[in-house]
Amino acid sequence: MMLTILAFTRPAECAATVKVYGYTDKLQYSPGETVTLKIWVYNEGPDEIVLKNITIYAPWHSPIWGGNYTIDAKNTVLGKGQNWTTTKTFTIPEDGRGYGGGIRVEGVYTIGSVAYSFWGYPCSLNVPLPSKYSLVDMDKLLTLVTI
Repeated sequence: MMLTILAFTRPAECAATVKVYGYTDKLQYSPGETVTLKIWVYNEGPDEIVLKNITIYAPWHSPIWGGNYTIDAKNTVLGKGQNWTTTKTFTIPEDGRGYGGGIRVEGVYTIGSVAYSFWGYPCSLNVPLPSKYSLVDMDKLLTLVTI
């Protein structure tokens, strides 16, 4: 009876280990500058995967403001040890919402008919705060507080 049950079971499927790596073309940016971001999606195995898409979230991502970019991977097949790469350019917003932080990358892949997702923070953006957030007229503020 036990052999009959085992005969009709499917082998266990596990998600492949998928890592994301990346870098930007500069160490620091100012609002209005263009960023060139290079991303690698690497399949560590054990199974072959079909990469569907990736989404890149900038540090200032918001449903209202935008700041995310979805890239179609065109069903790229990646065997164990293979990678897929893409380059994305975008501009740091000048309206005060462009600030530094980690760039999040999420992706979707399939093994057979089962879909899986992965995510990571391959690199960061270093954007100094706009000057309107810096301390100006500190002497006046100190005088006001002491009165």
